Amino acid sequence: MFIQKGSTNPVCAISWLEIALAGFLAIRHKYCEFLLSMLKLNIERLLMATMTVSLPDPMKAWIETRIDSGEYASSSDYVRDLIRKDKDSRLSALRRRIDDADASGISVRSLDEIFEDARTKARERGLIDG
Repeated sequence: MFIQKGSTNPVCAISWLEIALAGFLAIRHKYCEFLLSMLKLNIERLLMATMTVSLPDPMKAWIETRIDSGEYASSSDYVRDLIRKDKDSRLSALRRRIDDADASGISVRSLDEIFEDARTKARERGLIDG
């Protein structure tokens, strides 16, 4: 806000200092956003573990083909996708078993009979001693 020379009425105006300050704040804001994004990327990298995997040449070539096709960005990307798909598949299988169990209704066997049957199967598979 400036008062024109020789006048008592204030005239609204933006000073060069206000313009410079606004520009500085805008640049500072963008720079802070950039620094935060870089910090986030570095934190994500720090949180990731490194694993070395040995593969036969044909498997390595297969992964490289997937990367060259643009389907994956890197071998790490490919492995992460395989792990996600494996987890999803196992969870889907578990959900199907739970749904099948719900659909089968209430068992006529007692709880003790069910547990004894489970122990017998576990012994046969070598999962428990006895």
